[in-house]
Amino acid sequence: MTKYFLFMILSASVVLLLFTAFPAASADRGNRVSEAIDQGVCVYEKPGFEGRSQCWSANTDISDLSFGDWKDKISSVRVFGHARLVGYKDTDFHGDRIIIDHDILDLSTLPMPRAGNWNHVIRSVAIQLEP
Repeated sequence: MTKYFLFMILSASVVLLLFTAFPAASADRGNRVSEAIDQGVCVYEKPGFEGRSQCWSANTDISDLSFGDWKDKISSVRVFGHARLVGYKDTDFHGDRIIIDHDILDLSTLPMPRAGNWNHVIRSVAIQLEP
């Protein structure tokens, strides 16, 4: 057996191991998030629960999302337990609002009352338990 042949076999084995490890790690990450947030929400920067994420537990109010660099960046929302996200178009819980009590894959599918949609426009949030 040549060194080249042995190198090719080992390289192929490493590539196969990497491809099988990443989906398992991704699924495990999702399980850890849902276990860590029993009653709360997670927001994502991209549609389909992709990209950068941030989770908050129930009874959390954030009057200005620019402090966490989330102002105008939320594209999808996951809801855990009996929580809901109340999102506001303006800081300090002002302006148009949306109540999200279930997973939303893409906020661009939800129209705002006057014009546009809710993708990348939320500037303050209140995470509550459903009454």
